[in-house]
Amino acid sequence: MWEKFPPEPPAGRASLHALVLDRDGAPVPAADVYIGPPDTAGSAAVSFGDLLRIGATGPTGDVTGVRLPEGSACVAANLEGLLNGTRGLDARSATRVLLVAGKTTEAEVRLPFALAELGAIRGTVTDAGGRPLSSAQVMVGFCRKITGRDGAFALPAIPAGAARVSVSRSGYRAWVQEIPVPGGGTAEVDVVLEYAEAGSLALSGIVLGPDGEPVAGATVYLIAAVAMGQGTVRSAESDTAGRFEMDGLPDRLADTALRLQATRTGYLSANLDCPGLTGSEVTLRMLLRLVRLTLVAVDASTGEPQTRCRFEARVDGLPNPVASFSSRSPEGRYEAWLRPGPHEFLVETPDHEPFTTPFDAGPGGGEVAFTARLIAVGGAATEVRLTVLVTNAVDGTPVARASVTVLDARTGDAVASLAGERTDGVYVLPVPSGERRLRVVAEGFADFDDLLPLEPGVREAAVEVKLFPR
Repeated sequence: MWEKFPPEPPAGRASLHALVLDRDGAPVPAADVYIGPPDTAGSAAVSFGDLLRIGATGPTGDVTGVRLPEGSACVAANLEGLLNGTRGLDARSATRVLLVAGKTTEAEVRLPFALAELGAIRGTVTDAGGRPLSSAQVMVGFCRKITGRDGAFALPAIPAGAARVSVSRSGYRAWVQEIPVPGGGTAEVDVVLEYAEAGSLALSGIVLGPDGEPVAGATVYLIAAVAMGQGTVRSAESDTAGRFEMDGLPDRLADTALRLQATRTGYLSANLDCPGLTGSEVTLRMLLRLVRLTLVAVDASTGEPQTRCRFEARVDGLPNPVASFSSRSPEGRYEAWLRPGPHEFLVETPDHEPFTTPFDAGPGGGEVAFTARLIAVGGAATEVRLTVLVTNAVDGTPVARASVTVLDARTGDAVASLAGERTDGVYVLPVPSGERRLRVVAEGFADFDDLLPLEPGVREAAVEVKLFPR
């Protein structure tokens, strides 16, 4: 699985303070700064797979990178894709440096253009009826922007002169035009996209959430099944009342098998199949509101962030993962969307043992965080899989809804927690080894708080907690 990610240099103990200037010596804010092998400096085409991005410059044109590998390297910079090419980054302006452990190396990169000679393009994208079009792609060279809900876009760094602007969106004909860009100024352009296919049919409807409330900002796709496969004919966005409209649809859709799909971040997609357009209004119901997960992956012994991670979340009864990704993050922080309720997590990072744990995402519409502490291959066990059985001290019945928290016995800080409904009263959670206290809280019962016996070197432990009714 890891070969899909380009190799990256190991973390080290060096730091770099880079200053990015334009050709005239003016600081360049919002420039991306990279380090790479020293022999890439001066090359006209360097693969981005050989470069490590350390950040973007601030208002004064500088940025600091830490935990960088020691040794010779090159420092390169780019602004809004101006130095991108078909084969990679133009690194002829890069500079060589020597990164030393425990020290901050100073570097200056001078880009081959002057900010004063750059212009900007901004405008809006609408349909023939004047409605703003979101999610349209606007490109000038290798600079790409996506329109927002208001259809607006801005390309802030474009070389002065004639710029070839292309705009595309699913279901519409591409728009291409040359726009004169003044140096140091802004060119205004209003783009009107025409339908790729047009006719006399129309479609309208409403998007509703799990509780029957209108869902604003949902994208509704009209997909036609044709002999050569499927294709999106048109898309629209729901308004504050959850309503959407599509007009000028091709007449052929009256007898074409169709699928309507509504998507919105934070919801499970809704689908509706129909044999053709009948002219009646449709209702799309998004039956599940999702939970935003922030996953932090670190080494269990050192606390170092894991910059590459594969994640799966599974739910009992479903054959496939309900959420998954293979991604990278310099900070070891990742995001995913989960169904409400209990899951089984799998977290994998290079050179570490796979990490699995149950996790309750809670009710829909919320946010949850989880830290996965992974044990290096061949490393000592520093994580204990703790099973807590919570019962009623009077009759021995399981306590189905409790909050289980493990704390550092010395500082009182929480190191692991789990809450939710468990009909069998069994709560399973990963706990870092060490001196711990166990706290269990449940409505209608007296709180439990006591030392947690965890034997050194064990990988699994179980404890029964008996709660007394108030």
